[in-house]
Amino acid sequence: MEIEVSATLLDAYKCLPGLPSHPEQIAKVIDVLGKTSSADYDLLHLIQYDPAIAARILAVANLPVYGYERRVESLQQAAGLLSPSLVTSVILTTPVFEMFRDADHTYHRKFDHLQLWAHGAVTGTLAALLANKLGTMEEDVCLTLGLLHDLGKMALIINHPREVLEALDRARKDALPFPQALQDVAGCTPQEVAGQLAEEWHYPANLIEYIQSLENGKVARETGPVVIVRLANRLAEDWGYGDGLHLPENEPLDPLVAALGISLSDLSQWKPDMQSRAENRARRILSKTLS
Repeated sequence: MEIEVSATLLDAYKCLPGLPSHPEQIAKVIDVLGKTSSADYDLLHLIQYDPAIAARILAVANLPVYGYERRVESLQQAAGLLSPSLVTSVILTTPVFEMFRDADHTYHRKFDHLQLWAHGAVTGTLAALLANKLGTMEEDVCLTLGLLHDLGKMALIINHPREVLEALDRARKDALPFPQALQDVAGCTPQEVAGQLAEEWHYPANLIEYIQSLENGKVARETGPVVIVRLANRLAEDWGYGDGLHLPENEPLDPLVAALGISLSDLSQWKPDMQSRAENRARRILSKTLS
């Protein structure tokens, strides 16, 4: 029975065209589009605040019809390759999350969706900053991976909230990692769902591998962007910008820091700047405008 649940749940993500965005985020982006011409706004500025919009833009940029020789693995590349009118069209046709709520909000009302959106944006910001501090990895790839690191979790909360709530309850009661609890409940993990979506949306192979590796618990230099994003995720949680699921963050800092060739004292030195950037990003997500 558990195998059947797994197959059914993962199959549900094989033909999913995209994720809906939070209505407040859509409203803010539309407000910016309405006030400026396509020649005046920064496309990357618009899409790096919203994981759902970012995921759709990246999917469009990787459609076979465009035939780019190098697969598009970052939002910066996508914004540079796609025309402003096409990006605007994708943004304006992104479905609104309210359409996906269960009729009486029995399940969805138990999640703070805007906090989850803000967590993704803050993690992306911190990942880009860490890449900049290290100077050895592509900031735009780290930003994109950080923004999308909860892709599977978001998809599950939107489409299978009952299973997520059951897994959260099991994780808290039995002190289990959330992926393991979800595996027990639904037969899959958030990163398996994220990997399924990334493949469905024709993301480049290395980005798919990064997304799938975010959950495996391994720390290695050769997966630098993954380590950076996991460290950024941990810092976001520690600094009050969690995903709203209220689960303890158990991944220790020391192995992540050591894998990047830095020290805790380096983090302490960078902390004021990083916290300031994180606060600014979260404030823009939670405010009425993106300005």
